[in-house]
Amino acid sequence: MRLLACVLPLLVSLCAYAEPQTADQDVAEPVALEPVPLKMQRYQGLLDFHTEDELKILLARADQAAREVNYQADSPVALVLHGDEIALFERRHYRDNKELVDMAARLDAFNVVDIKVCRRWMSSHEVTQDDLPPFVELVEDGPAEVLRLQTEGYVTF
Repeated sequence: MRLLACVLPLLVSLCAYAEPQTADQDVAEPVALEPVPLKMQRYQGLLDFHTEDELKILLARADQAAREVNYQADSPVALVLHGDEIALFERRHYRDNKELVDMAARLDAFNVVDIKVCRRWMSSHEVTQDDLPPFVELVEDGPAEVLRLQTEGYVTF
């Protein structure tokens, strides 16, 4: 209400001082504007508890989102793993986590998700790159990567 009380007198005064346009004045032709493509929103999945269940839920949500009509394969959901969930991807645990790892591999292959793994966590837990499947991407510092993605405009998925 206050906004209306402030803006209304301004609009009235602008109309009162505006010059009326006569028929003999040149009127500019309307310009056809080209549509500007909207920038696709980019997402990252955040893990709060770094558990298997939480990761499964995020992968299932990404899978469901990919089935939607407006899914863009050039904008995968970024998943930055920087906690104990990384151990789920170790080759020695594959038999126990086959369903999860296979789902992640399939979603990565179809560019639905982009899984990044923290090197700092790996080194502190004596996990090497050879211990992980080839579809995961390594980043030096997981929490720093999460912040970098947020700075680039990624929103929580």
